[in-house]
Amino acid sequence: LSIVQADATTYHVAIASLEDQASGTATITVTVTDGSFTYSDVFAVTTLGTVPQIEWVDMELVCTPAVSYQWHLDGAAIAGATGQTWTPQENGLYTVETVDADGCAMTSEAHLFTSTGVGLAADRSGLRAYPVPVRGLLMVEGSQAGAHITVIDAQGRAVANATAQGERTLLDLGDLAPGRYVLRIAGHGHDQRMPVVVE
Repeated sequence: LSIVQADATTYHVAIASLEDQASGTATITVTVTDGSFTYSDVFAVTTLGTVPQIEWVDMELVCTPAVSYQWHLDGAAIAGATGQTWTPQENGLYTVETVDADGCAMTSEAHLFTSTGVGLAADRSGLRAYPVPVRGLLMVEGSQAGAHITVIDAQGRAVANATAQGERTLLDLGDLAPGRYVLRIAGHGHDQRMPVVVE
């Protein structure tokens, strides 16, 4: 802990080397005396873990080391996916929540996995969406009229909705922040998903 007086009424307080702290919030009291007065205040310090990172290595998603892991797909936990690595079974946005040695839980940034080429998202049923990446308008082809089209963000929230008008439906994604999303088309006994990137 170091305290430096900036001027007659301002002090700068620096705290370093808070290592091996348990997760959660600790209360710290700082008292300063300059010979003329004594000042004391209390503030809270929250200990956070290191944000886990996901890499694509040898056909697997690999997370940086931690004590425990839980993988998610499109915001939903994957049953049994509790190891440092995960082999994707389907396209989508993958995240991993980890707990470190101090008990701190953190969640990674979303990692988009897709087996399709750049510029077009497609699946075996003939459903297609383009352009990918998209800047504004996204064309969805191959859905049946009346199907529900939803765009889902990395937290699993629906951020855009539409009803398919026929073989082609145009979605305006111009209001979405740049990032990775999942396009879901549901209806007529089908529930299909594919990743899209908004620029």
